[in-house]
Amino acid sequence: MKKTLPVILLLTLLLASCGGSKSVVNRFYVLEYPARVVEGMEEELLSIDGSCLIETPGMHSAFATHQIALREDTHEIKYFSFNEWANRPEQSLATIIWSFFQDFPVFGQGAVLQGSGEEKYALQTHVSRMEVVQQRNDFHARLNVEFLLVDRSTGATLAAHKASRQEVLAQRNLNLFASAISEIFVEELQRFTMEILNVLQSPE
Repeated sequence: MKKTLPVILLLTLLLASCGGSKSVVNRFYVLEYPARVVEGMEEELLSIDGSCLIETPGMHSAFATHQIALREDTHEIKYFSFNEWANRPEQSLATIIWSFFQDFPVFGQGAVLQGSGEEKYALQTHVSRMEVVQQRNDFHARLNVEFLLVDRSTGATLAAHKASRQEVLAQRNLNLFASAISEIFVEELQRFTMEILNVLQSPE
């Protein structure tokens, strides 16, 4: 009996500790092409001759992970625990770009994610910031992005667009953050597309 008593006490403590712990729920967020129609874009556009390779967006290394960054000071970020991107951001952003050009076929021979080597143009994207910014009790969505359209035969940059956007969220909510980043990205992609049309689209 004396030998079994410590074993019983140990089992009791283990069961008590297991019963008192709460399971942690991991939450995953996605960057997706917005369902709403992009304003200011006509569905029937005069297309530009040639096809375009959508290169995988380049991301600043601090944001090129599954972790979601929170900036609390000018040079200090931390990452949310138990809250992550479902896919790596560059993969999701490439899919958004492809979806946009399916809705608005600017390139006559199409825009592709996997190239054959014969595409006339390349669309390059670089994201230098994609983060939640905490200011007092508010969360902001911040996105700094640059788009380039390059002539693949010469390497010349034909059109460029750079944007630095920050928008306050209605609530401190990462679902709202993911939605805001998706919408900001497409809005700036739309502006870039208009730059492409202004440069390359010849009037009839």
